[in-house]
Amino acid sequence: MVAIREEFMKCVDTFKSVSYDIMDVGEVQFEHDYFKFRMTVKDLDRRLGSLLASAFDDLDTISMRVKLFDIFEGLLERPIIQAELEKKHKMLLHQVEQDLTAVETGFVEAKDKVDQCYDDAPIFSNLPPAAGAIYWARCSRHRINDPMNKLAFYNLALRETPEEFREVKKQHQTLDKMLQEYELQRYQTWEQTSVEAAKEKLKMRLLRRQEKSGLLKVNFDPALVRLLREVRFFLIFDIEVPPAALEMFSRVATYRQWVAQLDHIVGMYNAVLTELLPVEEPLLEDRIAKMDQVLSPGLTELKWKSEDKIPEFIENTMRVVSDVSGVVEIMKGPSALGWINICQHSYRSFLDAHSFLLLVMLSCSVIQTNYCNIEILKHPR
Repeated sequence: MVAIREEFMKCVDTFKSVSYDIMDVGEVQFEHDYFKFRMTVKDLDRRLGSLLASAFDDLDTISMRVKLFDIFEGLLERPIIQAELEKKHKMLLHQVEQDLTAVETGFVEAKDKVDQCYDDAPIFSNLPPAAGAIYWARCSRHRINDPMNKLAFYNLALRETPEEFREVKKQHQTLDKMLQEYELQRYQTWEQTSVEAAKEKLKMRLLRRQEKSGLLKVNFDPALVRLLREVRFFLIFDIEVPPAALEMFSRVATYRQWVAQLDHIVGMYNAVLTELLPVEEPLLEDRIAKMDQVLSPGLTELKWKSEDKIPEFIENTMRVVSDVSGVVEIMKGPSALGWINICQHSYRSFLDAHSFLLLVMLSCSVIQTNYCNIEILKHPR
């Protein structure tokens, strides 16, 4: 390309450097120089056409071949290059037709897998079902629309529209309509089945107790999580979101914070119940009862819609459960086990050793509290 441009510029400079007046109609040398200039330009056009043909054959993807046409866009109307364009345009039409058939076949074969959320469905694993299906369909549309738009543009540069282009255009319109209808169908299905159902889940209580183990679990329904994820990706894809879903999504940061805090509280509570031995439970019976008391509103009254009461509930339960969890950690720590081994030589039962240890720890706690109070009285702010 650089060599061809240099030759063209040299030819132009030679033609511009003639010594006679080119506006003189009687000058016979002008016809000879102009004819020489025309022959040089035609030769350069042939070389450009040959370059276009060889580059087209070297490329094997539709996108790269279309980009090649973009490179030659300003020269495609020249007769010699246009002749090469017509030949390669037909080859590109055939390739696009094959790609349209492949996209349609893949869509028909994978549609059920996507709808049923199979593991081998051709959607990204980090996308929720509806957003993933819509994104998959949009990617297929993008794949067929980009080259088709370019083909329609370069078809205008041809002397006449080939019959193959009309057939490919018809096939493209049918497939594009099919993909659009699928997008709309998936969105409408999601809106009808998920939005109101997720809204009802906000009426569920914050916590629930598992029947067999008696342990607690945060009661944030998976349907709510799924809807919030769907809305997030819909906004990224610039898809209109129903007002009800958008309202729930506006509190996504709050829900995330509450769920994380409640998960931590529930984790400490369950650890207290599972780590204590049967002989140790009576030692902390009052504290466990206090934990159950402060957690009771989350099991019976408070719901995810009780936004004004949840922060206070989390603060109270975090304080009480953390206190009991800290005592259990001390009891289960290495220093506590050493105390138990010592005490077992002096007391008749394992329960007596634990009772003695707990009294020691509670006494130390009281002494530390009183010492802090004395220091405050001695050194007031």
